Amino acid sequence: MNPHVKRAIDLLGSQTKLAQACGSKQQHVWNWLHRDDVPIERAIQIEVITNGEVTKEELRPDFFNAMPKITISKLRIKK
Repeated sequence: MNPHVKRAIDLLGSQTKLAQACGSKQQHVWNWLHRDDVPIERAIQIEVITNGEVTKEELRPDFFNAMPKITISKLRIKK
């Protein structure tokens, strides 16, 4: 069982409510919880829907943690 998906379900109240908030089906949420990886676009949505209480990095560490983190302070603008 994916504990991060479970936390998102608990925050929203049910698998059905999470599915509706994502524009998905309850069966998909069940699969994310028990079997499949959360699709990348859904991981981003869940982070927004839960106000960051469940992050995309927690849901898909294989994708988001593999990418370098870029912050505004690291960006340099050439003039």
